[in-house]
Amino acid sequence: MSGIGVEEFYKIRRGLKSIKDFARYTYYTYPRGMLFSILIQKKINWVKIRYHEYVARLKEVEEFWRKYKKFPSWLKLPPIMRVRILLKSLGFNKREIAKLLKDPEDKEFSNLLWNAIYRDFVYSPIAVRSHFAKGKIGERILKDYLESKGLDFKTEKEIKEGKTPDFYLNKPIILHDMEINWIESKALFADKKLHAYYSKRQYNPYFELYGAGLVVYWNGFVKMNSTSKNFVISSGYEFESVDKIFLNDMKIFIADDTAEKVSELYKAGIFKWRYGDEMHSTRFYHGILEYFDSIDRIKVIEAGKDETKFLKRVLKNMGFEVLVFP
Repeated sequence: MSGIGVEEFYKIRRGLKSIKDFARYTYYTYPRGMLFSILIQKKINWVKIRYHEYVARLKEVEEFWRKYKKFPSWLKLPPIMRVRILLKSLGFNKREIAKLLKDPEDKEFSNLLWNAIYRDFVYSPIAVRSHFAKGKIGERILKDYLESKGLDFKTEKEIKEGKTPDFYLNKPIILHDMEINWIESKALFADKKLHAYYSKRQYNPYFELYGAGLVVYWNGFVKMNSTSKNFVISSGYEFESVDKIFLNDMKIFIADDTAEKVSELYKAGIFKWRYGDEMHSTRFYHGILEYFDSIDRIKVIEAGKDETKFLKRVLKNMGFEVLVFP
């Protein structure tokens, strides 16, 4: 996939209000990861615009909560951000709020916290970990490609100085008719504003230090009017990998007795679920976090029938398509 046009992008963006809206775009064969990335960026932009307005009305939030035990209708934020605003209005500091989100078994706010954690696909700790997992898979795909070609390279961690790309090639290669010295992986969709932000902070400095490079926006990008001589951008179509099932298609497999067969079929790892089926428990919650933390390749979740029912509910809320094998 090359980029999409500006008008096409804004049409998609206007039409996306929730995960349920993905269904209307199946005819156009847009990858689920692209739609999800556009949606969460839309949500984040909304929060950036309105958050300080709501912080200025903390007293109103507190009074409404104490009187009705619910959020005021005008507090239109993603679930986790609504909870943060509420707890802030009630006098909780950042450390206390973070503790409640890590261990939600608080008598007064338990139901409120669980609901937010399992429904917020932007700011929930689960959502954040799943995004990190996508980032790791993107880097893994590139690492596998470079190793398969026998190329000599260093990772960002190995360079350890100054502004460093995800991969620096000790000897440049030719891709897209350009001599490539470095590769940067981004598990997101880039509109022009986001691309300009990263160009200023990362790509242009990389060019000054290392020469021209390649930027991979795994979830696509808006076509740019001009081409840069500093770097070329791609959606990663040239890097074949089964791991794109997780990264681009946002599919997660759950199986019970057939877990090993599914694993062999998709060349995937296996994550054995040992965290029970009680959703409102830190054990179940932290099990989901551990699943995403374990990912640098796709992994089949091996779980029983009762566990699968609740896992599927949470993972679907996080934007994933969940395929259950008997």
